[in-house]
Amino acid sequence: MYFRLNGSVLEKYDVVFDEKEIERLREEVFLNCSYIKHKEYETTRPERIDGLYVRNISRKRIGVQSYHGALDYMPDEDLYLVKYDNYIPPKLFDYLCEILRGEYKNLDKIFLTVEETAVDIDKEIHKKYKELNDIDIENIESKQEKLEEIKALLNEKRFNKNQVSTREYYVKARELISLKLVDTINLSEVYRIKEFFGTSQIKENILKYTAKL
Repeated sequence: MYFRLNGSVLEKYDVVFDEKEIERLREEVFLNCSYIKHKEYETTRPERIDGLYVRNISRKRIGVQSYHGALDYMPDEDLYLVKYDNYIPPKLFDYLCEILRGEYKNLDKIFLTVEETAVDIDKEIHKKYKELNDIDIENIESKQEKLEEIKALLNEKRFNKNQVSTREYYVKARELISLKLVDTINLSEVYRIKEFFGTSQIKENILKYTAKL
């Protein structure tokens, strides 16, 4: 059940949708609109990587880790390169998850949002280049650190080159969800009931669970 505040009238709706269609849309939003953070590192202890938002996990043996000096007593170990992509989904993904759970507190955002603001990688890269140029030429260590930051951003740009805007997916979501008006009640009547029972719970719930248009 979805409640919406329209002026001084509280409207109650049934939310109608095809669950499989919403699940399919949610997966498309996740794959096509998420911001991808690519991770890779070398280790002799490749641990299991779990998570709802993790994709493309790979572990590849790349050689042997030998120990010297104070650690010379330790035996050689296999060295692995671990790679994976961490997807950071847009808010629309969360809204669709809520709908599938029967929660409609953010339903109004689906109907009112045109698109979400995407991460501007080029802007961040430009900012880092400016910071690099502001570092004293003799400060080699700081310049190297800044270059590593720029390298990481350029890598992120490469992994996100095929990601798209959420605009068309908000349109699709609105097409898949329909509201069926069930009943209406004037707020003055609701508050009158609240006064009758002598409790503030009703008013608090109205303000919490209704969308203001």
